[in-house]
Amino acid sequence: MDATPISAPRKALSSYALTYLVLFGLLFLAVSGGFSFDTPGVKTDAGFAPDERNLEIVRTQGDDLRRIIETVLFLPALLYLIYRNKDKVIAGSRDMKIFLAMPVLAIASTLWSQMPVQTFRSGIYLLINTLFAIYFVAVYDPDEQMEILVLLGRFFLVANILFSLLVPKYGIEREISGIVTWQGICLHKNICAYATVFLAAPVFFQKLRGTLDTLGRIVYVALSLFVVYMTESRTGWILCGAFCALLAFFWLQRKFRSYDALALLLTIVVVGSLAAWSVYGLLPIFFVAIGKDPTLSGRTDIWQAVFRSVMKKPLLGWGYHGFWTGLTGESGVIAAEVLWNPGFAHSGYLETWLDVGAVGLGMALYTLVRGLLQGARCLLDGGAPYIEWCFTTLVLTVIINIDEISLLGSLQLEWTLFITSCALLLRENRRLNAMAVR
Repeated sequence: MDATPISAPRKALSSYALTYLVLFGLLFLAVSGGFSFDTPGVKTDAGFAPDERNLEIVRTQGDDLRRIIETVLFLPALLYLIYRNKDKVIAGSRDMKIFLAMPVLAIASTLWSQMPVQTFRSGIYLLINTLFAIYFVAVYDPDEQMEILVLLGRFFLVANILFSLLVPKYGIEREISGIVTWQGICLHKNICAYATVFLAAPVFFQKLRGTLDTLGRIVYVALSLFVVYMTESRTGWILCGAFCALLAFFWLQRKFRSYDALALLLTIVVVGSLAAWSVYGLLPIFFVAIGKDPTLSGRTDIWQAVFRSVMKKPLLGWGYHGFWTGLTGESGVIAAEVLWNPGFAHSGYLETWLDVGAVGLGMALYTLVRGLLQGARCLLDGGAPYIEWCFTTLVLTVIINIDEISLLGSLQLEWTLFITSCALLLRENRRLNAMAVR
């Protein structure tokens, strides 16, 4: 009789203590390094923040609590995880040199930054976030990564809903215009919307294990859509629409053979480009229809002013997170031109160019385009479901950086997932290349 031992089933990740340490790190990144209850001094019981248009001003009110969370809890947790698996992180870093070069450039920009202390601190955070992403890829397989993100997403959804309904002082923003928006445990409605979409994505690419899994997925997706809707974040709505379009594309792509899928992809790109060009003249009508003015709430004016500042230091930028000094310095010039202090460029691409110049932006765009091309190749070769998740993450990254955040996010979940997706796609491409050689 065969005495070969039967391997025990894998324990659920939720049963491991380290999983909760990882979840805490990811949660802090999901809220972009600050919770809504960090800012008690600027929130009324009705949930109104007088300076909510300037997120940086609002953030400074909660500096003390945020710094405690960062230095006592968040940073030690991530550093412990990285150190505990340092051999795997070092091995994984060999394939991620360009990603490590970006935080090195950010830290080096301390030398020419207007705010050297801020630049150095943010650069260190960016480096730790990058190493944490490498750790995440090195220690967990793709299915485990998606499982962890869905666990986080469930907590994130419940926390946002409870804060918005039960603690409106922190969970709700009431704009001067009277519009009520949800921000939950996040500092801003947009942060809440973006993180919700990114955390909802993995659930579509997990294997279903029965009726309960199916029901759980339906509830999870429905609540995610509800929260994004309640944030009133138009970019969040666009992300949801883009995600739905990607799901439809993946469904079609699976129905075709590889070369037919390539033809389908090229057709979609060509037709989509022509359609985008043809409706360009109708953009003002479209923006009005979704509640935006033709200048995207003044963003186009900001972009023009920021571009002029970019051109003054186009190669290396003004220093990572060292440009926006309020009403003084070069940012004061922009504030005088647009008649308010925007606090950031309202474009991830411009913000990156402003921070670390064409050198940093070029590296970020190179990794993004390379990841998309590698993802397309994997899709055409019929990759595993996690390939679709990685490709989705990169497409959402392209969209979200058009008018928000920054490609190089020191305390942003989007940066963590960007690196994770690129690393997984690189690994899969190497596997495909090895198979082609045989």
